[in-house]
Amino acid sequence: MTNSTTCVVAPTPEFVKPKIIILEGVDRSGKSTLQHAINKATCYKHIVVDRGPIGFKTYCDLFSRDPQLWDNYDDLEKHLAKMEDVLVIYLDCDTKVLIDRCIRTGHEILDYTLHKHFYKFYFDKSPMKKIIVDTTYKTPEEIANDLVKEGVL
Repeated sequence: MTNSTTCVVAPTPEFVKPKIIILEGVDRSGKSTLQHAINKATCYKHIVVDRGPIGFKTYCDLFSRDPQLWDNYDDLEKHLAKMEDVLVIYLDCDTKVLIDRCIRTGHEILDYTLHKHFYKFYFDKSPMKKIIVDTTYKTPEEIANDLVKEGVL
């Protein structure tokens, strides 16, 4: 049986072990799209998830969800922070671009100033290994390929 899918991964400075990659960011920042681009660029080497404890804690506060749920996400975050191969990638994006993306996709326009404020608070406090990527001007494919070239992925 022949596999019709071919993966070509750009060489990295050194071998990067598989990781759990948690993509965080406000709605329309590009998490799902970047998830697909990372999977393609790395031939599905990593476990990539759209939103994790930082985002869930953010939305617990924004939408006044059960405090016990927030505590559970906080415990999960502390556990993940102890793991060697977990990385949070926060996707930042210009608010005007986020609103344009909402209009193009028919998504509700959020109070992005408020959402970004909460996200920044929890991102800055998080003990997890983390980086910030700006999705305003680069395509998801460019971002994923840059992260591979830099040895992050």
